[in-house]
Amino acid sequence: MGHKLASKVLEIEENNKGVKAGDKVVVVVVPYMSCGTCIISCRNEKTNSCSNIMVLGLFTGDGMQEQIADSIDILLLVHNLSYNQMAIVNP
Repeated sequence: MGHKLASKVLEIEENNKGVKAGDKVVVVVVPYMSCGTCIISCRNEKTNSCSNIMVLGLFTGDGMQEQIADSIDILLLVHNLSYNQMAIVNP
């Protein structure tokens, strides 16, 4: 629940994706976040069976909160869409 969301970035560290404070973003619809480092799954590109998997809205905060902290890896920078349009985006 709460895994499809559109938001505005309040603060963010310098990054190579070009995302900055004030930007509109969509949180990528796949709510599963793998660790990227576990030996059995992630290092063998089987991230769906990650032993440290986190699920947005279950193990972490969700889109029903006023503010949420997420990895830049699941953010998609959006231009020229309203928040209502962004909320139904399936990237």
